[in-house]
Order: sequence, then structure tokens, then C-alpha cells
Amino acid sequence: AMVFKKENTKFTILNKEILNRELARKLVLDIRSKFPKVGISLYDDENWNVDVINKVIEREKKVVKVNYNLVSFNQYFNENLKEVYKVSFIEEDIEVFKKLVNYVEVNYSDEKITIQKSLSGYLEITHVNAKKSLGIEYVMKLKEIDRESTVAFGDGENDISMLQSAGYSIVMGNASDKVKEHADLITKSNNEDGVAYAIKTIIAKI
Repeated sequence: AMVFKKENTKFTILNKEILNRELARKLVLDIRSKFPKVGISLYDDENWNVDVINKVIEREKKVVKVNYNLVSFNQYFNENLKEVYKVSFIEEDIEVFKKLVNYVEVNYSDEKITIQKSLSGYLEITHVNAKKSLGIEYVMKLKEIDRESTVAFGDGENDISMLQSAGYSIVMGNASDKVKEHADLITKSNNEDGVAYAIKTIIAKI
């Protein structure tokens, strides 16, 4: 949903695609009422916001190494006007997750959003133009980089379009077989610092 550059400790937003605010409100409150135990994350330009702290949210916190901001979503939408970039749902029960995906696709597919599964049990909702493939194409055009000179790393189904857009695609060892089908090369897993391993031992030789 956002392309930015970092200079020292300063972040400059180069391009962004935000969700319609009223749609985000409707979606979050709807899913919470229909799926009371699912982990819901709402991302704005400052915080990772959650309304319930459960096992999947705590697990996500350990993975991303970022603290969540506990809110009431009703209060959140009533009291601030922050731009919402992404909504994600996390559910580890496979059958419940299937029902969740089906519900969102049936009821929200006509909206201007992208509905994508990423890792197992993860469903991400962004603006229709907030795709990683479009992000990498934006940077390539901005910096006048040819496709053959780009490398993309990915491990989720929402990375597939980006992997296809890059000149060389490297998939993490922990990715699903569906994602690995799009790899020029498979590196070590996230837990084994697969990105660093690939940069040091593979990319330098390309």
C-alpha cells in the first residue's frame, strides 16, 4: 500500500494507495461481528492497531517485532481520520479460515480492493492498486531500472505477482509449494535469515 525511501532515520513516502475509510470501517466491524475470535489488524501510517489480543496476534508480534496498539475499532473510526493502508485477518483454524475467505470474497469482491491470502491463515485487504507487483514496477520506472536488474524475495501468495514482475525471483524456504513454483531460486527460511543468506551467497554471483 506504500512505497517509501529511507534516508538515515527519515522515511519519505513516494507513493501510496489507501483504503476507502468507510469501507474499512464496514469491513472490520462486519468481520468482528461474524468471526468474534479472528485476529484483526488495521494498519495506518503510524500504528498496527488491534481490538483483541489473542494467540495469533501475540505470535504476529514476535514475528514482526513491532508492538500493537490496542483500540476499540468503533472508537478508532469515530475519533481520528488517519489513512488506513491495510486490513488483515489471521485465523489458524483451517475450516474457520475457509469460511472467512469465502465470506469476504462473496460480500466484498465488487469493492475496489485486493483480497489476497499471504501466509497460511492470513488474509490481507488493500486498495485495488496496492499490489507488490505495481510497487516494484513503480520503483523500476522511477529509478529507470530495467526488469532484468531487479530481484524480489517472497514467501506468501500475495508475493506471487511481485515475483513474476522481477527479473529474478527468490522464494523463502518456509513458503508454500504454490509460491515456490514461481521461484528462480529457493533460499533458506525466514528463521534461518534466508534473505541475508541469498544476498551474500547468491545475488553477488548473478
